[in-house]
Amino acid sequence: MPSARKPNPKSQLEIQNNLIEPYVFPETGESLGNPNIPSEFNQFTDTKQSGIDFNRSEQMSFKDDTTKQFTVGLQDIDESIMYYFQNVIRPTVYQNGVRTPVPVIYGSPERWKSVQKDGYYKDVNGAIMSPLIMFKEIQ
Repeated sequence: MPSARKPNPKSQLEIQNNLIEPYVFPETGESLGNPNIPSEFNQFTDTKQSGIDFNRSEQMSFKDDTTKQFTVGLQDIDESIMYYFQNVIRPTVYQNGVRTPVPVIYGSPERWKSVQKDGYYKDVNGAIMSPLIMFKEIQ
């Protein structure tokens, strides 16, 4: 009786791995294996690369450690963008023969929405700020 099971076609990775013929050293006849299959490819093991037979990252413990873990958050990214604009790029324009620095501000969601709606940004005194560079987080 024929099987009711559908044939399972090979994936692209399986097809490619079957086409690869590992290099065989003519002097010794030793093969390094297929580099796409980690279990067969043993050329660059930890011991051969560094001469150390263990991974030090697995030996570390944070037990009784009072130092806070290093993290990078959205505020850190925003501050780095602001620093880069103000201290590296230093945008300026020439208006009426005078070189004027372009202000760079962070666009909070409310500020960003009002600028999109009105088409301009007003400062605290109510004056339209132009030119201006405003950036926001991409979500």
